[in-house]
Amino acid sequence: MKKRLSGKRTAQAVTLLCLVCVLLAAAYRYQERDTDPVPPPQDADGYYLLSTKEDFRWFISRDRDPYTNVRLANDLILNDTEGWENWADTPPEHSYGAIPSYHGHFDGNGHALEGYYTSYGKWLAFLFTVLEEDARVTDLTIRNSLFQTTYEDCVYENEGGKTDVVTASALCFANYGVIENCEVQAKVTGAWDAGGIAGINYGQMTNCRFTGTVEAGTDHSTEAPEHTSTRKSLFAGGICRSNQGVIRNCVNEGTVRLDAISKTFYVHDFAAGGISGRQSEEGRIEDCCNRGDVTGMELAGGIVGASWGSIYKCQNSGKVHKLFWLSGKYSGHMFSNTASLRR
Repeated sequence: MKKRLSGKRTAQAVTLLCLVCVLLAAAYRYQERDTDPVPPPQDADGYYLLSTKEDFRWFISRDRDPYTNVRLANDLILNDTEGWENWADTPPEHSYGAIPSYHGHFDGNGHALEGYYTSYGKWLAFLFTVLEEDARVTDLTIRNSLFQTTYEDCVYENEGGKTDVVTASALCFANYGVIENCEVQAKVTGAWDAGGIAGINYGQMTNCRFTGTVEAGTDHSTEAPEHTSTRKSLFAGGICRSNQGVIRNCVNEGTVRLDAISKTFYVHDFAAGGISGRQSEEGRIEDCCNRGDVTGMELAGGIVGASWGSIYKCQNSGKVHKLFWLSGKYSGHMFSNTASLRR
């Protein structure tokens, strides 16, 4: 009899344990569903309307289709922006990840993302990592936001097998699509390179404006790695770090500064520009204006620091400074360039 009771109690215990496991699993699944971002409503055009922080988290989540079209329904305040310029030392409450690859249309609809902040990490120093050829970002404002990279958190090995650091920029690392009618008012700080709106532009940037600060080469403690070679060039620009596409009718009103990293770290080329730090043969800049001051170590220009491409009907009214080392500290010379560039 005792054996039967013991067996019965064991069976009851096993049944109870199974029931508890089922309930816990159900609760966990419910919690997952409850915490997962919920898709926002769509408008008559089929665009998802982003009107809350939760909607924005859904958009940047990895479960979302990269071809999704979205539209801002109002300004989105992503963080309390009091003291936003000091977020590197005192981060805000909320951080947001970057979208790896985007093919759709992000329609700002004349509204703003305010208080955007990304926590440090590889490829997290911008809103989009890559805007693909069919991607469009239009009528968007980003303001009171910080975008920053550090050598420690953002170092990687590039395609050439050399040590590199992710470019800091506000909207995207690389643009192959269309960026139109966008404005960025932010602080962009790069351990090595930095671009106000984009890192590298292969596509089209039209009617865009940057106000704020672009600071590059800020990681002054960088030491050359022992076992690998490093990229030997640094670039910084108000609209983008480097241009291999078309930049048309864009304005930079922000300050651009490119430092030398450190005396012991060898860099062969420096170039800083109000619109772009560097421009390749394929690049074209037309009808653009720079009003911000530009400071660079080697090559500095109101429109472009170093260009092999086309510059047409552009104007600069900003002051251009060239830095150099003197007795272990920075010194410099200032150029005032107000000429139009036609080519």
